[in-house]
Amino acid sequence: MTTRQQRRKMKDLPVEQVISLDDEITKPRALVAKKTNTIVGLLVFLATIFVYIRTQALTLSFWDCGEYITCGSILGIPHAPGNPFYIILGRFFSIIGLGLPHAIIVSWTSVLFSALAVMFIYLITVKLVSMFMEKAWLIIVTGLVAACYTAFSYTFWNNAVEAEVYAGLSLILNLIIWLTLVWVEKSSHDLNKQNYLLLIIYVFFLGFAVHQTVLQIAPAVLFIALYPTLYMAVRKDKTSFWARAGAYFVGLILVYVIFNAIGKSVQFPSLTKWMFAITIMLLLIYHLRGKVSLKTWLLAGAFVLIGFSPHIFILIRSSLRPFINEGYPHNMGLFTDYILRKQYGTTSFLVRRASWFYQFKVHFLDYFAQQFFHAETLSGWLNAPKAIFQTLGNFIVALLGFSGIYYHWKKNRHSFIYFFSFYFMSSIAMIVVSNLSDSEVRPREYFFTNAYYLWTIWMAIASIGLVGELLKKNQKTVAYIVLAIALLLPGINLGSQYFIHDRTGEFIALDYGLNFLNSLEENAIIFTNGDNDTFPLWYAQAVYDPNSIEFVHPARDVYPDDKTRELIAKAMEYKNEQCRGIRKDVTIANLSLLNTGWYIRQLRDKEGVHVSLADNLIEPQKETSPLYPSRLPQDYKVKIPGATPEQSFAITLKKDTVMYSKDWAVLYLIRDNFGKRPMYFAVTIPDESIETVGFGNHRRNEGMVDRIVKIETYDFELKSNAKTVSLMGDFTRWQPEPMEQISQGHWKKSVRMMPGVYGYYFLENGRKTVLDPANELTAMNEMGRENSVIIADFDIDRLITNIDSLYQYRSIFDDSVYKDDNMTRLVNNYAAAYISRASHFYMKMGDMEKAVDFMEKGVAFIEGKPRVKKALYQLYEMAASRFMDEKNYSKAFKILLRQIAADPSKPEPYLQAALILLDRARIAREQGEESQAQVNTEEAFKLVENALAIQSDDDYVLSILMSIAEESKEYDFAIQLMEKVKSNHPDEKIEAYINRLKQSKVRRAKKNGE
Repeated sequence: MTTRQQRRKMKDLPVEQVISLDDEITKPRALVAKKTNTIVGLLVFLATIFVYIRTQALTLSFWDCGEYITCGSILGIPHAPGNPFYIILGRFFSIIGLGLPHAIIVSWTSVLFSALAVMFIYLITVKLVSMFMEKAWLIIVTGLVAACYTAFSYTFWNNAVEAEVYAGLSLILNLIIWLTLVWVEKSSHDLNKQNYLLLIIYVFFLGFAVHQTVLQIAPAVLFIALYPTLYMAVRKDKTSFWARAGAYFVGLILVYVIFNAIGKSVQFPSLTKWMFAITIMLLLIYHLRGKVSLKTWLLAGAFVLIGFSPHIFILIRSSLRPFINEGYPHNMGLFTDYILRKQYGTTSFLVRRASWFYQFKVHFLDYFAQQFFHAETLSGWLNAPKAIFQTLGNFIVALLGFSGIYYHWKKNRHSFIYFFSFYFMSSIAMIVVSNLSDSEVRPREYFFTNAYYLWTIWMAIASIGLVGELLKKNQKTVAYIVLAIALLLPGINLGSQYFIHDRTGEFIALDYGLNFLNSLEENAIIFTNGDNDTFPLWYAQAVYDPNSIEFVHPARDVYPDDKTRELIAKAMEYKNEQCRGIRKDVTIANLSLLNTGWYIRQLRDKEGVHVSLADNLIEPQKETSPLYPSRLPQDYKVKIPGATPEQSFAITLKKDTVMYSKDWAVLYLIRDNFGKRPMYFAVTIPDESIETVGFGNHRRNEGMVDRIVKIETYDFELKSNAKTVSLMGDFTRWQPEPMEQISQGHWKKSVRMMPGVYGYYFLENGRKTVLDPANELTAMNEMGRENSVIIADFDIDRLITNIDSLYQYRSIFDDSVYKDDNMTRLVNNYAAAYISRASHFYMKMGDMEKAVDFMEKGVAFIEGKPRVKKALYQLYEMAASRFMDEKNYSKAFKILLRQIAADPSKPEPYLQAALILLDRARIAREQGEESQAQVNTEEAFKLVENALAIQSDDDYVLSILMSIAEESKEYDFAIQLMEKVKSNHPDEKIEAYINRLKQSKVRRAKKNGE
C-alpha cells in the first residue's frame, strides 16, 4: 500500500489510531542489514579519509588556520567565542603525534572529523530513504551518492584539509541529525527513549565547545521530538492549534523586542538571548509536564553543564597567560564577554546589516554555485568557455536538488518534513541569524556549509529514485544507464575539485609569515593589520615547522636602555618557554587588537614593550582613558623623544582626524619604544591608517616592512626632459643637480647615514663626496647645494637583500599548486616590492638593465593584469631606447625581443629589432662573414613580415622593408612580401614601393652587368 493510499484510509480513522498505526510511514526501517550498513559506512569513511590525507595541508593555510594550529600546539586561547574542545583535542593529538609536525597533526583532526561526517551523511541518507524505498541496494547506493557529493564539495573539502573548526562542526551536526533519526526509529509517539534525547543534548553542548553555530539545528531537533504531539494536535483541532501557535509566535517576538530594548538601556545586550531561551524553556516545561519528568529535566541540565565543561579550560588556561591569549578571559566578567562575543558588538535580527536579497543572493546562492563541478577545471579539460560549465553545473545541481525535493515529498511527507526542518535551519534560518553585512572582509560560505552538503541528499534521492522508478516499470536498460550517470557525476565532481584542494605543495602562507619576520632587525616591534599578516607570524614564532627558515638582521641605530634590555630578556625567557618556532625576539602588535586593554597589557607584560600609561588608564572603552576614541579639534604636534636627543622628532596630527583606540595605542607605543627597539609597519597596513597617526612620511621601506624613521622620507624623480634631478619634498630644499652627472655614471652606491636616511656619494676628480644629512650646514658647506640626492623612502640595499636573496617564494611559481583569490591578492605585495620600489629606483637612476630585471621578477607574481603588462611594455620601450642611444645594440636587441613577447600587437619593436639585425648584417659583410650576414638578413625580413601583418600600409614599416632590401640586395624576397601585402590590402602606396624595389633591382643588375 502506498503512502498516499494509507493517508486516504487514515482519514476515516480516530485520531488515536492515525498516530499509532503508521509506524512504517513515520519511522526509518531496517531494510539494510545492520552488518552490511556498518561495513559500507566504514568503507565510505576509509575511502574519504584516504583522499583527504592525500590532499591535506602540510603546514598552515591563510586565515584562522595559523591561529588554530598554534593554539592547539601550545594550548592557547583563540579569538572569541573560543573553541575549547577543538583546542584540547588538537593538543591531545599533538602529544601523541609520533613526532610529526604539529601543523600536520592539527590539520589531521580536520581530516578525521570530515571523513566521519561524510560517513554520517551516508547513515543519515539510509535512514531517510528507508522510509519510502524498498530495495536495500538502492538505499545503499543513494547513501553512497550523497556521501560522495558531500565529501568532495568545495567548502566541505576545504574545511577537511586544513586546521579549521568547521570540520568538527560538521561532524557534530551530522551526528546529532543521525541520533535524532535513531530516536525517531526507536521511540513510540509519547517522547519515550529519553536517554537518546539526553545524549543529543550532551552532544549539542559539547559541539558548542567546537563552534557555537552547532545550535543552528536545535529548533529542528525540538520540532522532530514534538512532531507526533503537534501532528495529533493538528488532527484534533486545526483551528485551535494554529491560533495557539500564532499566539506563541507573536509572544516570542514581543519577548525579543521588549528585552532587546531593556538590554540596550541597561548595557546588557545579551539579555535578549537569555530571556528568549528562558521563555522557550518555560513553555516546554509547561506543555511537556506530563511526558517529561523532573528527573529528566534535571539530567538534561546536568548534561548541558557537562557538555559545556570544556569551557573551564578557557578560564584556567587564560589565567596562566599563554602566548596567544585573546580576550584574556581569566575572570567571570571577561569570560562572559568572551563567550558572548562582546568585542564584536551586538546585532539584532530586526536590524539587517544588508538587504535580505543581498544576504540570500551573495552570501548564500553565489557560494552555493561554487560547490560542485568546478567550472574552471572542466573548462581547462575540454577547452571550452568556463561559463558553459558553470551554467551546466548549476543546472545539474538545481535540477537534481529540486527533483529530489519533489520526489521526497511525494513518497513520504514525514521523512521529508524531518529532513526539511534540518535544511531550513541550516539555510534560511542561518541567513537570518548570521545577518552578514555587505562589507565582509572575507567570504563567509562556511556558515552555510551544512546547507550545501545536506542538499546532496536530495540530489542523491532524485538520481537513485529515478533508477528505482525505472526498475519498477521494468525498463532495466534505461535504469542502469541512469545509474551509471548517477555514479559518474560524483566522480566528475571529485576529479574537477582535486587540483584546487590538493594542499600538499602549498607553502605560500608559511613563507608569507617567514618573510615578514625575517625582514626585521633583532628585537623589532612590527605593527600588523589583520589575520593574514598576524596568524602566520604567530605560528612561525610558536610552532616548530621543519619548513621554516630563520634569518636575523642585526639591529642598527637603536640604543636600548637598561630597562629595555631587562624587558627584552624577560620576554625572551617567557617566549622560549612558550614557543618552539623562529624569531621569538620579534614583538607582533596587531592593530585590531590594540583597540583592547587586555592586548596592550599582554604586550607590556609578556612582549617586553614599554608602555608608559598607568594600568588604570589602559581601558580604551572608558572616557577617562587617553586611548578613548576622539576627533581632534585642532592640529597637534607630538614629540617622539627617541632613545637619544639626536633621535627625537615630531609628528603632526591633523585637525578633525578621528583617532580610534588603536591609533592612540600606536602613537603611545612608538613614543615609548622608538630608538630603543627597531619599529616597523607591515606593508599590508593601508597608508591612510599610518597617515592618521602622523607617520606617513616617516617610513623607509625594506621589502614587506616599512621601518619607522626620524627623517621625513620622500620619493625622487629624474626629469630627463629638463635635464635636472628634481627632489620632491626634500627636507633640505636643495637645488637640482645637472643631469650630466647622472648620465655619465658618476653616481656610485648608497651609503648608510643617520637613522632613517640614506645618501649617495659621487666621484669627481678622484674626490669622494658624501652627504651627511644629520648636519645640513656642514653638508651644504662641504658639497654645495647642487651635489646631493636623498633617497630616504626605501633602503635599496636592504630591500634588494630581502626580496632577491632572503625571501622564500615556494609554491608561487609552481603550476601544480592551486592559488585562490586570496593568495593571488596577497602575493601582490611581493610584486610591489620589485616593481614599485626596486625597478622604479633603478629606472630613475638610469640603470635600465636592473630596472627591467626587477620589473620582470615583479610581473611574474601578478601575470595577467593588463595594467602591469602595459607598464612592463613601456619599461622595455624606455630601456631599448636608452640602450640604442648609448649604441649598446646587443642589450637593446634583447630588450626588444622581450618587448615583442610582452605585447606582440605593436609593430615598432619588430622594426627596431630588424634595424639592429640589418646593422649586424652590414658589419658581418664588411668582415667577410657572408653566411652570418645572410642569417641576420633573413631574421630581419621575418621581423618586418610580422610588422606588416600588424600594420601593412604604414609608411614606416614599408620604408624599413625597403632599407633591408637595399642593404641586403634581397629584392625578390622584399617584392614577394609586398605583393603578399598588396593582395590582402590593395593600395597604390604599396604599388609604388614595389615599383621602387623593382627599379633598384634593375639598377643593381645593370651595375653587375647581368
